[in-house]
Amino acid sequence: MCQKGRRAAFTLVEMLVVIGIIMLLAGITLPAITTQGRAGRETSCRNNLKQIGVGLFSYMVNWDRVFIANRPPDTAMQKTPTPAFTSYDDLSPLWGVPTTRLERKGTTFEYDAVWTGRMIGNIRVFNCPSTRDVAGDLPEPKAEKWGDATRTGWWSWKDIRYKRTGASITLNWDAATSKYTVAAGIPTPPAKLSYEYCGEFSPSPQYIGINTNIAWLAHDEDANNENTKAVMRDKYYKSMELTATANHGKRGGNMLFLDGRVEWVNTQQWIGRVMDGIREWEKATSWKLADAYLGIP
Repeated sequence: MCQKGRRAAFTLVEMLVVIGIIMLLAGITLPAITTQGRAGRETSCRNNLKQIGVGLFSYMVNWDRVFIANRPPDTAMQKTPTPAFTSYDDLSPLWGVPTTRLERKGTTFEYDAVWTGRMIGNIRVFNCPSTRDVAGDLPEPKAEKWGDATRTGWWSWKDIRYKRTGASITLNWDAATSKYTVAAGIPTPPAKLSYEYCGEFSPSPQYIGINTNIAWLAHDEDANNENTKAVMRDKYYKSMELTATANHGKRGGNMLFLDGRVEWVNTQQWIGRVMDGIREWEKATSWKLADAYLGIP
């Protein structure tokens, strides 16, 4: 009588060998996948900054060859109406959000509302894909007070008005001292703009002698405040080192320059390139932030 053969099965040794091979292949493959995904996010971030650059230059063409200027006024200069200065990093005009500009009116100055069309095609451009930042949906317009008039606008929308560490700034005229007082606060809800813009320097390509290879327009949010007294006055740059909370961590970040190019800057060069750009704007514009505004993002 013929006996049936026993069913073939893996031995323990064979199973361990197979598991070892799978783990080895995973160890080889996963880092490559991770690196490829990171490189893809960095490329997408670089494309975001390129589109922001195109938007800024389009805005410039439509507004007397100057970019969005977010710098605060001279605190000793009387102006009406009392302005609310949003943030140095306010890029919302590129999405059609109204902003203000200081205009001479005879012997005095006033803030006029400025409306522009959308210079950016996709709101996601304002968010680096290496972060969890999310730009919200544009809300329905509502009537709000603007000086002596009530107009319809988007002023309550803050998603791209402030960088992650940004603060809102309100300037209140003090008749007793004939100066503005500066009040800062965190916007509600907190915004999560992924990119920092050089708006405090009233950037323009018209300045004679400015080096467009050095002066930057925007860069990855690095979770640092560059406008502190320690950095701007005392030249202590240790606080500007990249940390894990920067868009791309401690590895570096993308930077948009005045000549329109976007370049990856590694962590060893980051502080130097950021400060070189700031000093270039200061040299070209002869503008330095007043002490009242230092420490406000």
